[in-house]
Amino acid sequence: MHPSTIYSQKNTGSLTTSDSFDGYLTWYDAGVGACCWMNNAGDRACAVSHILFDRFYIDRNSSHDRLCGRKLRIRRGGRSEDVTVVDRSIGCKEDGIDITRGTLEALGNLDEGHVRVD
Repeated sequence: MHPSTIYSQKNTGSLTTSDSFDGYLTWYDAGVGACCWMNNAGDRACAVSHILFDRFYIDRNSSHDRLCGRKLRIRRGGRSEDVTVVDRSIGCKEDGIDITRGTLEALGNLDEGHVRVD
């Protein structure tokens, strides 16, 4: 397994293309998230921990958060998927990411539910 790598084409904030993290992945049923975008189970989208998301607020309007639209590359077991930050998760610890059902299916097995990425 490999670390998840964050990279971005916009909303630079203080994270750079070289920042890597390890942590846990869980999946969730997508919908309208904190960034106010509609997503579905097949989209390559994610929710990051509220702890991380809240550090990047501009004006307390979650749809203006600098992480909205940020791209993450998640690597696991020789596979990788690029996802877009579209939501904040109050259920995740700081090192957790909720990914859509389709993304977890591409990276592993839904039955695993809660998986480590490192």
